[in-house]
Amino acid sequence: MQVGDAVAVPKKLSFLEQPLEPFYITEKLENTTGVSIVSEDTVEYLEQFREEITKYLSTPGVNSRQVFRTLKRYEATNRIPLALWRHLALPLSAKDKIVSAHSVKPINNRIVNVTDFLWFLGFYLAEGCLVKSERDYQLLFSSNVKYLEKLVQITEELFGCKCHILFDKEGKRAASVYIRSKLIVNLVVDAFKIGNKLNPEKNIPEWILQLPKEQLVYFLQGFWEGDGNHDVQTQDSLLVFNSSSQKIIEKLVMILAKFGIVGSVSEFYTTASQGGSKQYKSYRLTVQGLDDYRILNLVSARQNLQAKTTEDVAWGRVKSIEAFEINDYVYDFSVPEHENFVGGTYCVFAHNTYGPRMLEDDGRVVSNFAGQALRNQPLTVYGSGSQTRSFCYVSDLVDGLIRLMNSDQTGPINLGNPHEYTILQLAETIQKMANPEVDIIF
Repeated sequence: MQVGDAVAVPKKLSFLEQPLEPFYITEKLENTTGVSIVSEDTVEYLEQFREEITKYLSTPGVNSRQVFRTLKRYEATNRIPLALWRHLALPLSAKDKIVSAHSVKPINNRIVNVTDFLWFLGFYLAEGCLVKSERDYQLLFSSNVKYLEKLVQITEELFGCKCHILFDKEGKRAASVYIRSKLIVNLVVDAFKIGNKLNPEKNIPEWILQLPKEQLVYFLQGFWEGDGNHDVQTQDSLLVFNSSSQKIIEKLVMILAKFGIVGSVSEFYTTASQGGSKQYKSYRLTVQGLDDYRILNLVSARQNLQAKTTEDVAWGRVKSIEAFEINDYVYDFSVPEHENFVGGTYCVFAHNTYGPRMLEDDGRVVSNFAGQALRNQPLTVYGSGSQTRSFCYVSDLVDGLIRLMNSDQTGPINLGNPHEYTILQLAETIQKMANPEVDIIF
């Protein structure tokens, strides 16, 4: 590369889109040990299936009196263990609730309002953390009272779970909310991969990036209300996202690129509490040039960029070439205080790469189908399955990259398989190769 060369990077990124549909929590949880269904129809089911339930409970070492007491406990508490519920193939209902062992407070099993759920996840990534109590884990949120009030309302509407805002009597710490529900913790952390019980660092999982833009805006809204620019003076000229996690900011850059929106990333330092002296590095993603800064309107928002653009590609001219120390961020070119364009030297567009060492939970369709097949779960096809994709094996992509580096090609280029296959064809292929016993559902 020489001074004067043109550099091209993508202004807009495309992902395979998989919307989040309404769901039952029990169908998402990885570990359902000790979970019971709380149903108005419990007594009816106990009478209808008494013989089969008695047979199910009559394991070696369990006498008839113990079985009778167990049935009476089910009847008195209106609870049926999820394992027994599934054994009887009982239908799930939106009015049913679920409860974990040693808990007296059931929560809703059916999540209908997925946009509020995405707001909840975004707010948790911005202002929440996982804390260990004496008995189990809890979700802790610390934030502005205005948004904590919204959190309390959404939590009750989504899960049927009541929580309250707590205030620091000395006024040194922000107001907070604890959500003390093992089921909600497991749903957020284990099922939807927002964080990890062994590693406190949070990240945005890949499945979030694959949400359609119409759903992504609610996730972004939750994150922004947790840690964005809330002062009225800047809300008509800036869109700001803050985080102590570099990984989260990098994922937010990619999410905004789905909308064709470009921001700049900077570093700053903050203290953990009022009057504190220890400073912590944080990261800020700033967006300017939008004709509408309301996050829920980002789908139709337009951005006026200083860089030259042609459709979904932005162009820059090399002004100087200098040696510098490697840092956390490497950009192809930047417009000071406004735009950072991130991309490869050749502006390579790779398409649906797959192969060894893929992450099981990366949200891509190949790993989704393979993981479901290996877990003996039905392969879930969104829509009719007629949508087509071009799949490229990782070694073929590497071969293409090596050939590209040794070529005279300088502009943007697509690397991938020239042949397309339907999602249904992919599902049928993985079903045949990995687990012919599982079904394909739509």
